[in-house]
Amino acid sequence: MKKSVYSAVIFDFDGTIVDSMPDILACMKEAYAKEGVFDAKPEQKHIGPPLMECLKNITPKLDVSVLEKVCGNFKNEYDNSDYPRTTVYPGVKETIEFLKAEDAKLYLVTNKRYIPTLRMLDAFKVKEFISVVSPDIKSGELMNKTEMLAYLLKKEKIKPENAVYVGDSVTDIISAHANGIKAVAVTYGYSTKKQLEKSGPDILINSFKDLIKIIIAEDEGFK
Repeated sequence: MKKSVYSAVIFDFDGTIVDSMPDILACMKEAYAKEGVFDAKPEQKHIGPPLMECLKNITPKLDVSVLEKVCGNFKNEYDNSDYPRTTVYPGVKETIEFLKAEDAKLYLVTNKRYIPTLRMLDAFKVKEFISVVSPDIKSGELMNKTEMLAYLLKKEKIKPENAVYVGDSVTDIISAHANGIKAVAVTYGYSTKKQLEKSGPDILINSFKDLIKIIIAEDEGFK
């Protein structure tokens, strides 16, 4: 009988589940424009870290007070968007539904803030996750990816050796290993294959559907 090799399959969101880059970049440009900053050039390479860190990387010389306004503008733009440019990656819905049917316990740990994450999951009808952890889920405190994974492990009483984290960035790999979790890196996201390989993931996959042969016991995975 098939069953999940792991008691927890944890996913990153942007660059792994959805391609949200077009909407993020559009909202960032609008957020800057509202403060009269028209020469800001947000690019894919800037996206991934928490919002303020992204903005500092885009416009490192801009005063913090202006960055805070841009940050507020972005949140307002993005949180109220219908995400017309965002798409779910091929094979994601079918694979998640299949893993759920095989009794895999699925979780989401993302650098995207909680409200837009929930709105987007609802908009794209991806609702199989037991728990969603975002940087702002704890009142008055922002967590990084390593801290979010540790928070989830403790909250859900998950043993690290029984978990796997699926993501598209160097940070995802490092954060997973920092928590004793195996890391699966997807090559279709926002990092290059070379960047991912240098960070030492346990396995690389080119398609989301490739998870099935890793996660389901019939194909052994990498225990």
